[in-house]
Amino acid sequence: MALNAGRDARDRVVEVRYQATKAELAEALCVWSGRTTPGARRIACLAGLTAGVAATAWLPGPWHLLAWLALAPSAVLLRLLYIKLWLRLGTRQMYHWSLDQGLCVIRLGNRGVQAGTAHFTATYQWTAFQSFHETPNLWVLSVSARLGGICVLPKRSVREAADAEFIGELFGRYVTEF
Repeated sequence: MALNAGRDARDRVVEVRYQATKAELAEALCVWSGRTTPGARRIACLAGLTAGVAATAWLPGPWHLLAWLALAPSAVLLRLLYIKLWLRLGTRQMYHWSLDQGLCVIRLGNRGVQAGTAHFTATYQWTAFQSFHETPNLWVLSVSARLGGICVLPKRSVREAADAEFIGELFGRYVTEF
């Protein structure tokens, strides 16, 4: 009897079904890339600082040399705007791809991960995943550099708390947290 219980635990599979939202994909992209989305207040403050320092170019005397200081906040501002644009475009591309694929069904077990939509199915061994990150809303699996990409698993798609716990155990056992 105990032997069968061990086999059942090894063969356990959790199935999650979901259609990813834009917010979930944006969060996953931020986590995967290691970036945070810059807030509007931060960008506005940097834009104001850049404009204020740049305005010193019209001051008389040596004060106009302070205009060179505008390069630092303007460089940071441009970087933040680039990150915001990159995240927005990446999220949009992922979301449209997600809509085209339809409902995503993922089965996770000790043998690996099976993913499928209306247009594709794939089976991955755990060695295909380089790392994972857990947020309050998601699990984000980073696929190895050879394969590339990410796998987004919204926690809302898990039916029971025991299933969420099992998924966390699988990730902890087979994938490195980043």
